[in-house]
Order: sequence, then structure tokens, then C-alpha cells
Amino acid sequence: MNNNSNEIKKIIAPQVLRLNSFCHATICGDTIYISGMIPSKTGGNTLVEGGMASQTTQCLINIEHVLEECGAKWSNVAKLSVFMDNFDGNGDKEKARVQFAEYNNAYLKFFEERNVPVCGRITVGAKGLALGCMIEIDGIAYLPKSKF
Repeated sequence: MNNNSNEIKKIIAPQVLRLNSFCHATICGDTIYISGMIPSKTGGNTLVEGGMASQTTQCLINIEHVLEECGAKWSNVAKLSVFMDNFDGNGDKEKARVQFAEYNNAYLKFFEERNVPVCGRITVGAKGLALGCMIEIDGIAYLPKSKF
């Protein structure tokens, strides 16, 4: 894809759950906009079992599938935005601290296992995420120079 192109390319990753109302990513020029990924099982339409750590890891795996479909890698990701349900622990500060630690540890482990530095990130609280999941992650990446 030419980075001077006005074309917007829609990306669908077959391994990731998709509703008809959106695509997994759009490529505009050399920028990849990754839609919010929830922790759906690879190739399935149900959420992974377990708590915050397993859901965090699965969201990142789903983003990885999308990146591969775009011809990119984790080293091409500039920023992730993380939306976490029950961010405040419903007023229970200890519960919120534990949940954030589980998320953060799973996040760091994921990148360490791939030997890739972490990218820019924001984490915000959000109520009522899709399918009742605990976390959703979207992102912005760029295409490697060989792709545009």
C-alpha cells in the first residue's frame, strides 16, 4: 500500500471474533488503527475462562492476530488503549489494586515472552464492556516500510 494513498483498507483476521458492525483494523496510509479486542477465544465466539490475567493475555493474542493480518508485528505498535471494567473495584481499593496488578503483570509477561519492549499505553475505567468482559484493548500501529 502506498502511504500517499487515499485508500482505506479494511482488515479482518479470521481467527478473531467479529461482529458485522466493524472490522478488526483499518489501514490508512501507513497507519494501522486496531479496533477494540475483547478476550474471545481464538477461532471462537466465547470469552476465555479465568480472571483478569487470562483475559488480558487473550486480548493481546487477538491483537497479535490482527497485526499479522496487516503485515505488522508488535514492534510496530505505537500505543495501546486499555479499557477495564470495574476499574475502581466497586469502591474496594484492595480489590482494584489486585485486579490492576493481575492485568499489569500479564501485560508485562506477554511482551517479555515475545522479547519486545512495551509501547505507549493508557488504562481507563469503562462500564459495561462487550459480552461482559473485564477488559478491552485497541491500538495504533504503523506498517513496516516494506509494506507501503
